[in-house]
Amino acid sequence: MMNIYQVTQIKDKIKDKCINLYGWSGSISVIIAYGLTTFENDNLVCIDLLNIYGSISIGYICFRKKVWQVAILEVAWFCICFFSLIEHILEDYQLGSL
Repeated sequence: MMNIYQVTQIKDKIKDKCINLYGWSGSISVIIAYGLTTFENDNLVCIDLLNIYGSISIGYICFRKKVWQVAILEVAWFCICFFSLIEHILEDYQLGSL
């Protein structure tokens, strides 16, 4: 039978792996967004959402690890992506795409 200390250790390992997976998924979403931008994909809202998700997840990892320079960069990136998302949604709305 496992004691509380062992259960806590297992729980912490699972938590760390999930947080690590979250960071990697953000990195992958940023790479996908960059690829879509490079190949001139027309789905700008999708690109914005991928960038927002990536900036949040990478920023969270940087915040947890106290890498402040990159965390501030991710906050700026999130703000720019959010502004871009609103702009693209309004453009689609005015064109009647939504």
